[in-house]
Amino acid sequence: MQLSFDDYFKEFKVPNDYQGDFKTSVMRSVQFSNSPGGLRSYGDQTPPQLLLREQMDPSQVQEAFSKGNMVSSILPDLINSKNTTFDVRGFEIRNPGDFAQLCIPLRTPYFESFKFALLNKNKKIIHSEVLTMGSLKETLIDNNGLLRRIHEKYKVSKAQSLIVSHNHPSGDPEPSHADLRATQQIEHLCSEIGMQFFGHIITNGKKFSMIQKNEITGGIYPSDVQKNAPWELISRDDLKTMNPGDDFSSIANALRNGDDSIGHVLYLNAKRKLTAIERFPLNASESEMVKKMIVNSAREGAAGFLLDVPDNNIAYNKFINVGKRVASLSDVIFSDIGSKTTPSYAAAGVHLFESFKPGIKFTNSVSPLKVDPLLKKNRSQGI
Repeated sequence: MQLSFDDYFKEFKVPNDYQGDFKTSVMRSVQFSNSPGGLRSYGDQTPPQLLLREQMDPSQVQEAFSKGNMVSSILPDLINSKNTTFDVRGFEIRNPGDFAQLCIPLRTPYFESFKFALLNKNKKIIHSEVLTMGSLKETLIDNNGLLRRIHEKYKVSKAQSLIVSHNHPSGDPEPSHADLRATQQIEHLCSEIGMQFFGHIITNGKKFSMIQKNEITGGIYPSDVQKNAPWELISRDDLKTMNPGDDFSSIANALRNGDDSIGHVLYLNAKRKLTAIERFPLNASESEMVKKMIVNSAREGAAGFLLDVPDNNIAYNKFINVGKRVASLSDVIFSDIGSKTTPSYAAAGVHLFESFKPGIKFTNSVSPLKVDPLLKKNRSQGI
């Protein structure tokens, strides 16, 4: 079933101030998808994005690349990178899931942003804002700036507690060691100024995590708010994980399907999820490959890449040179290179991605949001 633009706006809750450019963005994406070397439309009967899922379907390879050399999990034209408005006054925060839901509209695969909210004694938000915006892999948590803003607002609002949040562009909400350290600092800050610390929420996918008092818990959004973002062709949660040093020869062989005249770039996000695949003929020049890889790494919000090459020395040397040049010119990691007979050249090397402690148990503990009518009215009137 096809949705009209109005239906789409309603279904995916596209903000009113973003709808004006939405149709233009869609048309631009359709033109790109139908152009030589462009991305296939998600409306195809057999979506090429199936290649990026946790359960890859090798039978779809030929179909996926039949109209272009790029298969991506996102539509960049639909990503609103300038939306820094975060006024959610009036909502009641009974548990971490309430605040996590409010952060959903700010999700993006391109950068982290740090948000905070001040709550009154009834746990209702009386002030909220985006404090800082960071990069693909980190955000600047400015404790001095946070303290200054709390002090400015406390004089007029008499806030009782603080809750903070940032997003992981990869969609994986498991906290890093830096996230844990930052949370401890904020907890100590709140203790010193006599304010309750409600917790630190990490969002961006179908799940969220919360850090509070040195404990990490996880939650799952209700099904009615688990919809993909307008820019998201495949949920971040469903993308295939590619660990450095793993044997990815089966994927590489499926992509080449016996054709030794082509190679592939597998773009990865910061949590090693496969976000896009680009195909290169072996007669492509090194400069052409470098240029395309730099552009597409930025387009995909990639943190690293793997290279698949046919089994010959010329191709291997070319791809090695290209990979090194791209890594030196941009902020992406050349994670590994493999071929049909040598699954991973970096299997005995250094794992270049940060290691995360697994084991968070995610539960369905989120309830519908409640909002204070008066504070909501003030927010809508810009008071």
